[in-house]
Amino acid sequence: GKAYIVYENPHTATICQELTEDYLGLKPFASSHLEAECPPFVREAPAYFTRGGRDFLLTSGTTGYYPNPTEAAEMESVHGLYKNLGEACVDDGNRNSFHAQFSSVFRHPFKQDLYIALGDRWIRDLPPDLPDMCKVFYGLFSKNGEKIMTNEELALLTDDNTSEADYVWLPVQFRADGTPYLAFLREWSLSDFT
Repeated sequence: GKAYIVYENPHTATICQELTEDYLGLKPFASSHLEAECPPFVREAPAYFTRGGRDFLLTSGTTGYYPNPTEAAEMESVHGLYKNLGEACVDDGNRNSFHAQFSSVFRHPFKQDLYIALGDRWIRDLPPDLPDMCKVFYGLFSKNGEKIMTNEELALLTDDNTSEADYVWLPVQFRADGTPYLAFLREWSLSDFT
C-alpha cells in the first residue's frame, strides 16, 4: 500500500524515501544505506526484487557509463538494515558485470522461479584494454587514491554515445542459502526453466 524510491545521494549513500499518496512527491523522512567514502564505491541504479519473502537489490558502482562490479544487498526492511552480499557476477574476470550495468530485475509471470536481470551496455566502443574503472574513479574522487587518469584522459576512451546502447538479459540464479548471483550465458531460453 506504499510506494518508495531508492536512489543515490550524490557520492555518499543509497537513500530510500516514501512517495506521497499520489506518487508525485516525496515524504520528508529518508533513510540512508550502503554508505561509502566516494565513487566508485557509492551504489546507484538499484534494481529491487523480492523472492521467498526476502528483499534484494542489485546495485552498480558510480563510474558514470563505464561498467563496474555489480553488488547484491539484502534489505531487512525498506528503512532497515541493508546487508552487502558482495559482488553478484560470478566468473567476471574483468570485474565489469559482463560489460553492463544491471538496472532492473523482474519475475517472469509464467515461470515458477525465474527472475531476469536486465543490464544496460551503455558504451559499445570501449577499448579491450580498458583500465580498472574502479581504480580510475577512486583516483579521481578520493583524497587517498592514486590518480591513474585525468578527467580529460577518461573522456578520450569513448564517444559516450549512449543512444547505441544494447542490453544483456540474464537469469538470476540463487545459491543454497537463497542469495542471488549472475553468471554469464551467451544463450539461454525460457524453456530451460519450469
